[in-house]
Amino acid sequence: MIYDFPGRILDYGQKGYLAPLNDMIDDDFKKDVSDSIWNQTKVNDDIVMYPINTTPFMMAVNKTLFEKIGALDLLPLDRPERTWTVAEYQKALEAVKEKAPDVFPSGFFAKNTGGDQGTRAYLANLAGTSFMDPDMKKISINSEDGVKALQWVVDGVKNKLVAPGTESLTSNDNLDLFMQGKLATTIIYSSVLKKIYSTKKVADFEEAFVAFPTPDGKNPAFEPFIGGMAVFNNGDKAKVEAAKKLVDFIANDPDWTKKNLKATGGFSVRSSVTGLYDDPEMKYVESMRKYMIDAPTRAKNFIELRTVWFPELQKALMGQATAKEALDSFAKKGDEIVNKN
Repeated sequence: MIYDFPGRILDYGQKGYLAPLNDMIDDDFKKDVSDSIWNQTKVNDDIVMYPINTTPFMMAVNKTLFEKIGALDLLPLDRPERTWTVAEYQKALEAVKEKAPDVFPSGFFAKNTGGDQGTRAYLANLAGTSFMDPDMKKISINSEDGVKALQWVVDGVKNKLVAPGTESLTSNDNLDLFMQGKLATTIIYSSVLKKIYSTKKVADFEEAFVAFPTPDGKNPAFEPFIGGMAVFNNGDKAKVEAAKKLVDFIANDPDWTKKNLKATGGFSVRSSVTGLYDDPEMKYVESMRKYMIDAPTRAKNFIELRTVWFPELQKALMGQATAKEALDSFAKKGDEIVNKN
C-alpha cells in the first residue's frame, strides 16, 4: 500500500503496478466527489487511487507585515473570495519594497521539481490561461499571455519585487523564508502545508490565505492537493483484498475518518463532509475548493513532464532564453512526452 498524490500514483498505475479499486467505489461515493478529483484517480477506466483528503494550493500573505507598513488595504481580505487583479497584487508588492526593504515582496523558485504545482498555477493565473489543454495532450502555457506572465516574473526579479536567485531556490526555500518573516507573500501554500510547516514558523506573524491574482481579478484556478491510497498488485489476491479493507478503514471508519482528515490539515474529498474546522481561515479555504481544476498531474507521463519544466524556467530567469523561447521549448518537449507511448 501507499499513501501519496496523483502524480506518482498514476505513474505507478500507468506502468501496471497497481490493483484496480473500482469495486470499492459505489454510486453514492462517485456522486459525492467532484469530477476534477475523480479524473486524478484513474488510469483509463480503472480507479487506482482511493481519494481521501484534498485542499487547494493557494497563495498566502504575511498579514501582520502589511498591517505594520500600513498597507493592509492593498490586500483583498475584505472581499468574500479574496480575489484580486495582477495590477492590485503588484501595487501591494511595491508597498512592501518601499516600506519594508528588509523583506522580499514575493518569491519564485525553479531549482527542481518540488512544488512545481505552485509555479504552474501562479503563471497560469497571472496569464488568465491554462497550463495544458483540457485533454491533457497539449501544453498551452506558451500562449502570448503565458509568455507575458513569465516575463512579469523575470522583470520582477530585476525590479526587486521578486526575491533574487529564483533559479537556484526551491519551494522549501520559499516556504522557509515565509515562515521566517522574510517573504511577504508565498506562491505555494495550502492548509496541509500550513500544518506541516507550523513547527518551522520562527517569526511571530499572522498569515492569511488569498487567491492567485488574475488579469481581471476573477475566477482563480487552483491545482488541488489530493491525498489517496493505492494498493500494489503483487499477485496475491488475499493480500490485495486485505489491503483494500485497510484502505476502507482509514478512509471511512466512523470514529477515525475525521480524526485522520484533521491530522493532515486537509478536507474530505466528499462534498457532503464539511465543517471539520472552526477556524475562519480554514472555512475560507474550504469555500474556495470550488475553484479547484483538473490538474496536469493526470497527464500521461507526468513524472517525466515535470522534469523538463524547471530547466526552461531557469533559462528564462538567468537570461539564457527569452520567456517565449523558454515556454516554446517546454511546450515542444512537453507535447512529445505526454503523447508518446
